Amino acid sequence: MTTREPLPPPTSVKLRPPHHLVATSPPKVPLPSPSQMLGTWFVTHSTLPLWKDKRNVRITYGLHASNPAKIVDTVHYQSLTSSSPHTIAGMDTASSKSSQPCVFTWRGRGLLSLTTARWEILGWGKTIASSPDEEADEWMCTYFAKTMFTPAGIDFYSRRRGGLSERTVKRLMEELCVMNDLGRREGRAEMGRLIQGLFAVRYDEEGDVGSEVES
Repeated sequence: MTTREPLPPPTSVKLRPPHHLVATSPPKVPLPSPSQMLGTWFVTHSTLPLWKDKRNVRITYGLHASNPAKIVDTVHYQSLTSSSPHTIAGMDTASSKSSQPCVFTWRGRGLLSLTTARWEILGWGKTIASSPDEEADEWMCTYFAKTMFTPAGIDFYSRRRGGLSERTVKRLMEELCVMNDLGRREGRAEMGRLIQGLFAVRYDEEGDVGSEVES
């Protein structure tokens, strides 16, 4: 009888490689349940060019009214040069394969209804503050596969508008570097490019971003 390897605690920072970049099943890491995933997340770091000229980027996941396999996905942001708020509305459908937990297909709504993208959660957790001056972090790391219009990319999310602590960002970066030693050669090359391209997403220090309007 084989012994199942226990999951690391959700207070540690552990990531799995994207499914298509490894020859075998990715290692098991803490992943959020649907209820833990719901709500608003702030995009603190990214490799996606889409966010380079944006600020105050946040994503809200909500329950679909009639289909538990779907999640309402709403992105709010502003450009670096304008105070006008914008919204991207979409729907996430969870993979039906039990071997692919937290893997989704995003489909846009409205003018973006023909646009789709595959994405997955590489890890999730909560960190404990190491000093009175540091806040606890709830974080999530997501991977977006390449599409006809966008390159593959990685985002770091935080529950706090103030972003993740330097310690958490450092641990996430260390986990991404570990992926360079996993999987196929093309997988290692892709992860290397992504690590080099990570940047911090800008947030205003104070103030409301305003009432959202759909772009």
